[in-house]
Amino acid sequence: MQSWGGVAPFVAILTLLAAAPGRFPSTAEPPFQLDSVSSIERLRLPALKRRPTLDVDASSATVRLEVAPAEVARVAAALRATSRIACPSLTEEPAAVVLRCRTHLVSAAISGPRQAETLDLRELRVLPWDGRARPPRVALDPAELGMGAPCPGSTPAGRGECAFARGADDKALAAFRAALGTPEASLAELRLGDLELEANRPAEAVRHWQAARAHPVVGRLAGSRLCELDPDCFGSPIMQDFQRSDGLPSSAHADVLLRGARLRAILGDPLGAARQLSPEIVDAHGACRRSPAFCRETLLSALRLPLPAGSEALSLWMELPDRRHGPLALDLARAAAERAADSGAPVFGASVLGSISEQVPAAQLPAHLLRQAELYLQGNDRARASVVVEFVRAHNKGKLHPDPRWAKVVEGIEQRPGVLPTQLRDPAAGVAPELATAAATASKARALKLNGDRR
Repeated sequence: MQSWGGVAPFVAILTLLAAAPGRFPSTAEPPFQLDSVSSIERLRLPALKRRPTLDVDASSATVRLEVAPAEVARVAAALRATSRIACPSLTEEPAAVVLRCRTHLVSAAISGPRQAETLDLRELRVLPWDGRARPPRVALDPAELGMGAPCPGSTPAGRGECAFARGADDKALAAFRAALGTPEASLAELRLGDLELEANRPAEAVRHWQAARAHPVVGRLAGSRLCELDPDCFGSPIMQDFQRSDGLPSSAHADVLLRGARLRAILGDPLGAARQLSPEIVDAHGACRRSPAFCRETLLSALRLPLPAGSEALSLWMELPDRRHGPLALDLARAAAERAADSGAPVFGASVLGSISEQVPAAQLPAHLLRQAELYLQGNDRARASVVVEFVRAHNKGKLHPDPRWAKVVEGIEQRPGVLPTQLRDPAAGVAPELATAAATASKARALKLNGDRR
């Protein structure tokens, strides 16, 4: 258990905030006490040739250890032999072992010396802040905050914010430190706290966010961050107050909106988070332009859901501007192709894979093309499946790759042609009916949200 400073609950400070929205008390340093971890487990792993790669997805409550295919069984056996309270379910994949946890508030790390690693699992009482749960970086506008000119900035804090927005952290850090003691110190303290949290130093992050409380706008952003790390505030009605973005300038509004979507996704509703962000993704001036990678990561989590949620997420992806390029374009296309196949439109899914082929790394291209051929064949489009096969042969000295799935594709192509399904034969029919239903559902959800925003 960890405890960071102070003796009184931080919720008392937040009560004052509710009485005076947008302004932090300017008196003594507010007390803060955090007991963030409810349980810790350390699981011994077998000696491995290489250190496992860890992927923690709080939205699906899973911890994934990627290991060499030959070592999957050994890792799974070692973890099955250990009592696991936080993540009791275990499944094996071709190159990974996946643990399913009983809470979305989970954190994990690989520790220990080489070939004597342990998997450390932590159940939290607050929002996780590492891995996929990492908060988005949302660029703030110094001019909107009254802290100098727009980027590149005319004050130390403004220049630091502009460097922070473009990922130049060393320059940002120096500028923020130079801004301490100036009228723009609140912005510097906010960002110094954000950088400390990214470095997994939450106690230092808390100290900086407390010092950012005086500014009416920056103080609200700092209060939201503090609430995420305080068990007394997290999940309380006070937290809902911090998620309100009314009255905030555009860039601060985007920060609150995206962090609210992050909260929703982490707590197990990635589709709801994707719905919430969809208007912001489609709008060229929406909040997602300030953190496109985060918005696409949220959409990707929704796309990986089974039907019917996956079909609705697919309809959201189909509205994504420039979906063939930008952050996670390849991962999104692959997930979209699978959801299209699940929804009864495998040929559409194969076409999605074909549209993104130029971005596939050379080492991944054989598997990518294999899946494209399989989806064409699943949709009874033997002609295009045959084109993919001949392309692979032409670029591999007349041979197919040794994966036995290629032999099944060739066998399927050589069978007597069947009749194409109506929705695939008739271009006017579009994609499968399930996709049309999902698109209508997504459109209705966005309309409801926009109407709610207007009210």
